[in-house]
Amino acid sequence: MKLLLFGAFPPKKHGIARVTYELLKEFCALSDIEELSIIAPENLVHIDPIILNHQKISLCPLKGSHRPIYLMKLTWRLIKSYRRGGILLLFSSPIGREFLSFPLGQLVPFLLLVKLGILPGSRVIQVLYDFTPYQPFYEGIHKSNIYESYRKFFTNIPANYVAISQSTKNDGIQFWGLPDRKIDVVHLGSFIAPLEPRNNFGSKKILIIANIEPRKNHLRLLNAFEIVHRQIQDAELILVGAAFEDIPQSKQTCRQIELAIQDLRVRYAEIKVTVLGFLPDDELKLLLRQVDVFVYPSLYEGFGLPVLEAMACGCPVVTSNVSSLPEVTGNAALLVDPYDVDELARAIVAVLNDHTLKQDMSAKGIRQAQQFSWDKAAQEYLKIFRKLDNREKF
Repeated sequence: MKLLLFGAFPPKKHGIARVTYELLKEFCALSDIEELSIIAPENLVHIDPIILNHQKISLCPLKGSHRPIYLMKLTWRLIKSYRRGGILLLFSSPIGREFLSFPLGQLVPFLLLVKLGILPGSRVIQVLYDFTPYQPFYEGIHKSNIYESYRKFFTNIPANYVAISQSTKNDGIQFWGLPDRKIDVVHLGSFIAPLEPRNNFGSKKILIIANIEPRKNHLRLLNAFEIVHRQIQDAELILVGAAFEDIPQSKQTCRQIELAIQDLRVRYAEIKVTVLGFLPDDELKLLLRQVDVFVYPSLYEGFGLPVLEAMACGCPVVTSNVSSLPEVTGNAALLVDPYDVDELARAIVAVLNDHTLKQDMSAKGIRQAQQFSWDKAAQEYLKIFRKLDNREKF
């Protein structure tokens, strides 16, 4: 079996990059996959050399060039692999930054050959992460247009879609009109293997791990923390996550968060709010074993990896009752309306003030996290690969 994997591997791996990298490692271990070609922007190939040097791995870097001769060579390389039975797995989102920087345009000639039937029997798989541009709160018009362009011109190309949650599958059916039979649900895994339930509570620390963008709901969380502080003066809110200076919504939200924190510190001299920015995996794991509660009041998610990782660490979770989050947490978390600041504050206070509740949530979170793994996800992908591998080759 031959696999062509299109994605991006930036130095800081979170979100889609995390998913791509973890599954790449799993695919290397699958004996059914004999050849694996990585198609990625040449400046976004931050991959462990041990993986790159694996005997089944080859690299096809996308260069920042649109010269006809380069596009012809790239297209011909893809055609040769495809004719030999290659399966093209599009790991990147249609509105992902790697699609914008190194646009799908570099793959368009090849995809058009599939679309027109010149390369028969589509063996293209598109991974679906979320449908954020279709949500009421979304303001990114440019990316919305790109998403709509994909819907109009490319949705009939993939033979299969893989949704990272049932919620995302439902969105694919609703917003893109995709047939139910073409979408398989494959849940994600955690980079943290489920640990033992915790008993070491009492820090009064509240943690959120989320990139700085409007849907992560930091501002309402800060408003809720003000209510928490009035009742539990020694509580501390810790914000972890990256801001993207080149994305206007992230930059604007970052500034709003800074102003909100300044305002809290003016009105409450002893209030504890700590901003840590991006943290590597080992520090995240340590932090998740120290804080009393992980809070994730997102307005919308395709899956919610930080919630799964928190549960794997045995950290009690308070999260939203929307989109995929109830699907991921099961009965292990306290679910709240992300638009209701008072309800969010009450849930946080309830966890901080009840040691028995924290212990119970820790144990339930571990059990829930055990249902997810990257190995399990890779095996589900393998079933889809086998199905497409039986299609016509020539």
